[in-house]
Amino acid sequence: VKGECQLNIRFWVASIIVAVIWFAGAYLINAVLIIEDWYPVEILRGWDEELARYQWMVFPFFLWSFAAVWIYQNFARRQPWLTRGVTYGVWLSLITIVPMRMINYATFKLPGAILIKEVALWSVMIVFIGVVIAWIYRAPAEAG
Repeated sequence: VKGECQLNIRFWVASIIVAVIWFAGAYLINAVLIIEDWYPVEILRGWDEELARYQWMVFPFFLWSFAAVWIYQNFARRQPWLTRGVTYGVWLSLITIVPMRMINYATFKLPGAILIKEVALWSVMIVFIGVVIAWIYRAPAEAG
């Protein structure tokens, strides 16, 4: 039924792909691109303590991935898939990363430079995720 959420194979494959991109992107952003920016900030846990708590990051990543795919299934489809994916990714960023990082900036001792880098890098990753989901869900006529 069109417009109804379907938890079919496409949903599960898309959710797993998004979760893998989310994990890889989180690693790339936090452990490679801005790791040096985080060293002087004194709110971080030690590496051993972070690894011991890693399981607390797995569930939210999958939860976000499933939610992102589920929401997309109900997203308006009047635009070409690429435009739809970019638009969807921008909106996802505006309702997740941007406010979350701004709240973190207000409540933790975070330098503004880290906030700007995180918002920019995470937003790019989320727009990419939006494009991937749109590509997976593109109409057969758009796939050709």
